[in-house]
Amino acid sequence: MIFTLFPDKLGFDAHTQDATAEELAEFIKTTTRDVRDMLPLFKFAEFGEKRSEKGCLRNDENVTEITGIEADYDDGLTSIEEAVEIARQAGLNCIIYTSPSHTAQRPRWRLLAAFSKGYPPGDRDRFFARLAGLYAQHGIVFDHASWTLSQGYFVGRVDGNAVPLVTIVEGTCIDLRDDLDAGAIGKPNGIGNGAAENSGGPFNEQALIEAIISGANYHRASLSLLGHWASAGIGMLGARERLVTAFECVFPADRDQRWHDRYGDIDKLIAYVYGKEADKQDERVAFEIGGSGEGPSDDEIDEAALRARLSLDHWVEREIPLRERLLGDVLSTTTRMLLVADTGLGKTNFALAITFAVAQGCGFLHWHGTGELHRALYIDGEMSVRLMRDRIEDAIRRAGSKPEGVFVLNTEDFPEMPPLSDRLGRFAIDKIIAAVGGVDLIVFDNVQALLAGDMKEEMPWKAVLGWVKDLTRRKIAQIWIHHTGHNATRSYGTKTREWQMDVVALLEAVDKPEADLAFALKFPKARERTPGNRSDFEPMIITLADDRWASEAGGATGGKKRPHRDRALELLRDAITREGVVPPASAHIPSRTLCVMLGLWRRYCKAGFVVESDGDADAAFRVAFQRACKQLLDTGQIGKWDLWVWITP
Repeated sequence: MIFTLFPDKLGFDAHTQDATAEELAEFIKTTTRDVRDMLPLFKFAEFGEKRSEKGCLRNDENVTEITGIEADYDDGLTSIEEAVEIARQAGLNCIIYTSPSHTAQRPRWRLLAAFSKGYPPGDRDRFFARLAGLYAQHGIVFDHASWTLSQGYFVGRVDGNAVPLVTIVEGTCIDLRDDLDAGAIGKPNGIGNGAAENSGGPFNEQALIEAIISGANYHRASLSLLGHWASAGIGMLGARERLVTAFECVFPADRDQRWHDRYGDIDKLIAYVYGKEADKQDERVAFEIGGSGEGPSDDEIDEAALRARLSLDHWVEREIPLRERLLGDVLSTTTRMLLVADTGLGKTNFALAITFAVAQGCGFLHWHGTGELHRALYIDGEMSVRLMRDRIEDAIRRAGSKPEGVFVLNTEDFPEMPPLSDRLGRFAIDKIIAAVGGVDLIVFDNVQALLAGDMKEEMPWKAVLGWVKDLTRRKIAQIWIHHTGHNATRSYGTKTREWQMDVVALLEAVDKPEADLAFALKFPKARERTPGNRSDFEPMIITLADDRWASEAGGATGGKKRPHRDRALELLRDAITREGVVPPASAHIPSRTLCVMLGLWRRYCKAGFVVESDGDADAAFRVAFQRACKQLLDTGQIGKWDLWVWITP
């Protein structure tokens, strides 16, 4: 076998090699480097001396001859053992090995298929189409980069990682397998899931539907149709209806075992293709640091700009917008929260109370408010409209007002709205957000009711994840309500749902017979937790009795609350960061010190304090503020002169 090895991904040097399959397999197993990017890259091709602008020899224009093809599989669904068995059954000569990022949970592997002789570079697509078609029959689609002429792949492993699994499959070289042309599929036309027509030309939807109806082809035609519909924005339910209709147009007498097998695979194929489309949109990163963004990424990175952007100096000096708090430190406009509880604990009542507090800008329980009005959208996918109205009336009564910024959507009123795991469902919510004038918070009640699919699996959540991140970019806080399973101490189904969350809040039942609702609130995950705001994330006992919500720190009645002094200092820091100025020169104020006026600090504290009072709330606040101010002055944590206030070094 003739191939080229590049010592690293920079591609400044290239070394042509001639080895047996056994020698190459041993090289893959035994090669190690400290980091992945220092591993050698493998390519079934020979190269000339034409370098890219960055000096890289590994570029399409420098390929002089191809000696085989490489295919990269990174979907994490099909094991290497299955891949080997497909090649063995087909009698295909190849080497299959696990890539450096392979895990048992997310299998990733590569296939190397040598030719019997060298060919011009222009023949590569023809041979790769054979391989793509062979594996597409089994629902396996290779990464689109595998079609790239000069694309190389790492071989070996990082020190300390598991030795790659390498299997040699004996058979006939793929360039001699003309019989595979009948099932060959062409290069994807930007669809991203590999589902393209055989010709690689304009998409012919009707021809593929007729291929299903006639029984000429079920699997590849289904993949191509689903890939086209997914990339065109057709929702999962709509795609399923179209594909089922095509299959059911097959005359009953012609529905053989092959038809039944493929008909039974429809939901699996939909999940696979739409999952690929979700991956493509969710994980796409615009990483343009110099260069035009075209061609192999290795050749386009401005290394000096990249180093500067990743340096500590850049991190320290860059301007990052402050968090826009909505409720204490537990909820801001970029927070993604998973609120988990068993059935019957009061999730909806609790979430509605939070929604009302955010809209009113007031505090709730031990969390301070902002003093500013906000807009919030509550999406209920489970209750009847009658029950939802009752919950809303209860929330209005407990809040003492009917905030104009709260909007409630109940899916019973919109029976045609697709689930949020469908692109059209997400589009509908975006339209509603725009129609109400934008929102700062959305509560999704709940995951099981608003998404379609098996909640134990990752696929329903993966379909919506890109949109979840987009809401964050749009500064819309999210609370996703979810159930526990038989184990009431964790969320039901896949744990990966929590990976993208900033906060995971768990409600657990407690025995409080005198309360209408009672539960323990814990935060297994809280990315924004710091020593200064730890009290916002402390375990609490939450109760609702006589239409009044209450919290007890640590579950002990009369538990220690966060001192107003600490909160006042934190709010002074916020005020100075947002609105601080250097006052006119004075012997009483340190030179070039940012300050704020006392009245501005007082307004911040009035919005951010939680002061319990049975009578005059304003009077109770004044007392709390004056006491906090005196304590901070006495301890030397702040300075004050005239009406100016500052934080001492």
